[in-house]
Amino acid sequence: MLSLVLLLSTHSGSVGADEDSGDSKPLFSLGDRPFALVTAAGVNRVRDEAQFVFDVAGVPDVVDAIMGRLEDNVNGLDGLNWDRPAGVMVFLNSVFPPSFEFVAFLPISDIEHFQSMMELGTAVFRKDSSAEGRYELITPQRNLQIRVEGDYALIQLPIMDPDPAFERDIPSPTTLVTGLTNQFDVAVSLDVEAVPKATRDLILNVMTSTMSTQIQQRDDEPFSQYQIRKSWMEADIDAFKLMFDEIRRFSVGIDVVAEERVANLDVLIEVREATKLLEEIFAASSKPSHFTPILSETSPLSLSWSAVMADRDRERYTGVLDGLKGELSRRISENSELGTVPDESSPLYQALDALKQTVQEGH
Repeated sequence: MLSLVLLLSTHSGSVGADEDSGDSKPLFSLGDRPFALVTAAGVNRVRDEAQFVFDVAGVPDVVDAIMGRLEDNVNGLDGLNWDRPAGVMVFLNSVFPPSFEFVAFLPISDIEHFQSMMELGTAVFRKDSSAEGRYELITPQRNLQIRVEGDYALIQLPIMDPDPAFERDIPSPTTLVTGLTNQFDVAVSLDVEAVPKATRDLILNVMTSTMSTQIQQRDDEPFSQYQIRKSWMEADIDAFKLMFDEIRRFSVGIDVVAEERVANLDVLIEVREATKLLEEIFAASSKPSHFTPILSETSPLSLSWSAVMADRDRERYTGVLDGLKGELSRRISENSELGTVPDESSPLYQALDALKQTVQEGH
């Protein structure tokens, strides 16, 4: 059974206060750790969990087929430590224009076997004699810069034209991913606080200013369409402010528990203490779900969502529904083939009013 779980972690407000008041980094500081991270807990673990999932799905040969492809194309991943985590880090490279640096981290068991794995086709794995632990993978298309630090190979991926010097300080992958791999088989994490606060504020101000300008009613834009767009974008601006100011880290991960025959999809949000978002998250679970009677632990797939809506979402959907009523009236009045323009007593408007009442109640 697949289940969805929301996990919540809070941190003392004093930490946030220290960051707000004592951040001495320059305005365009890019931070010294990745702001995004994709990780797998290890080839062996992911393979075993995938085998269980495909067995349950009735296609047990899929994993063997994948492993066979790996054997044919990359020497079966020989040279890698199959019991340690691997993944990709994403660093903020520049703010304006936005640019990112992508670095893959792979656990190595044997450097010679790793070299054989990387030398596919005409690719050549060459050691840089001028620097310890530096290598270059030379291919017909482009060259890849590789650093070996400890038991990991750090590979600069050829995305967004990275600096070939590849001199960025990179944190230890083991330290970086331990929290995620202890909880998940595969995970994606966004570390908001990896970007220094002054830089976050700059990005947020540019984003909100741009969106606020776009909210203005356009020439010849019907008011109903403007109302829908305005309601949606104003709520988006509020959501961005919460994300940049109050969220520390946001992670999504999958954890397969073969013994219990379940696959858990977990959402982990780390927020600061005494914030508006924290209040909204606790309020979201303050009323029981309407769907509890139809959920069953024996069902192969169970998905449900029940929450108390935040004020900004109530305002968003109320405005959208009001705009939708106006837009329907406008479209029908412009096209006589659609019938007569509905009034407040029409079934269509009554249905929209019922939805609006549900939205205003927030659950």
